[in-house]
Amino acid sequence: IAVNNPFGWGTNGEMTASGGLSVASANLWFSLAFTLTSILWNVCLMRNPPRDVDPSTFQRYLSERLMQDRAVAILAGLICAGGNVLQFQGGHLAGFATSDLVQAFPLVGTFWDVVIFREFSGAHRTIVVCLWCMYVVYV
Repeated sequence: IAVNNPFGWGTNGEMTASGGLSVASANLWFSLAFTLTSILWNVCLMRNPPRDVDPSTFQRYLSERLMQDRAVAILAGLICAGGNVLQFQGGHLAGFATSDLVQAFPLVGTFWDVVIFREFSGAHRTIVVCLWCMYVVYV
């Protein structure tokens, strides 16, 4: 949708000269879709939790004193939103095929874990094989 508006959802004010959505409009639509989907899934999981977990309610959720965890979640959301804005801006400036290279961040993260932090030292052979397979598939 951000590249060529195939469904005709964007209005003329949201569209660029090339026919795609502007960076701000693309990020707005992406953020709205993500927010609505996450709210829907959270409500579903609160009412129908995984096995061995008690169902929850909004009152119980709001009464729990987990503000530190919520603050970390909000910070993670803001960082993710900033990354999305940068990816849409990169797609606008360099093309979306180029900006999608950013999606290789799992490679960078696991590379840091393996080389710098040594989190997988002494890992089972299956884990090491899975890591190498992930690198091969991405490359």
